[in-house]
Amino acid sequence: MCAMGVLLSAAAAALADGGWLDASPLVSWNPPGADIPVAPATSGAVDPRCARLDRPAETAEDAAVAAAGWTLFGSYQSGWGVRLVYGRTGQDGMCRPLGYQEFVFVNGVFAGTISPAPMDARTDGAESTTLITGPGDSLQAQFARYARTDPLCCPSRVSSVEYHLKQDSGAPVLEPGSVYTASGGT
Repeated sequence: MCAMGVLLSAAAAALADGGWLDASPLVSWNPPGADIPVAPATSGAVDPRCARLDRPAETAEDAAVAAAGWTLFGSYQSGWGVRLVYGRTGQDGMCRPLGYQEFVFVNGVFAGTISPAPMDARTDGAESTTLITGPGDSLQAQFARYARTDPLCCPSRVSSVEYHLKQDSGAPVLEPGSVYTASGGT
């Protein structure tokens, strides 16, 4: 298990730039029964203008994400026993999230994250929209894809990932399925 954790950590660090979205097929980074990842250490003080956007824990899932060191932001999404919760470790000067992740729960049990590593707003591979689809057995997320010449406001492509929620060894697990990349920003 320790070697697997090192391998997953190395893979996540290497894939944090959005390159993971170009793999075919996508490889799952969410093992069944995993704990919520601990928030990476941050540096710098919280800007009080941004702190007003932090969200207090309202659900057991929120409390679990916050207990792992993440700062809750944005609204959670819930339906069919699935709950999506955003956590971040920082923010930029415009209060956009840095080091953020989206955590997926099924009936209160952690199923995984939508990205192999935390994301930064306005960078390649940053999540922009996630929806619970079907009868609660799948998700669809969109990620900004930047070319080197794209201005920060306007990614030239978007990747859409279809995820499947499965049961493995009695635990829910989020697995990436197909990915489709097209022209047009998020």
